[in-house]
Amino acid sequence: MVEPEEELPAEMIFMIANNTPEEQVKVLRKLATLFGDPEKLVELKALTQTKSIVSWFETELAKED
Repeated sequence: MVEPEEELPAEMIFMIANNTPEEQVKVLRKLATLFGDPEKLVELKALTQTKSIVSWFETELAKED
């Protein structure tokens, strides 16, 4: 961050665990694409159940680029 002392609001926090560095890059790329799509963020924010959120991520991350 440009201003390390600046506080920014956060709506979501994620912990990501990958088996390999290659997988990490691929997942981060897909997440950046998802989070850059306002419609996908609306879909995600509408989910309230843990199982629904996990299922949404599994579906979205399984899609080919």
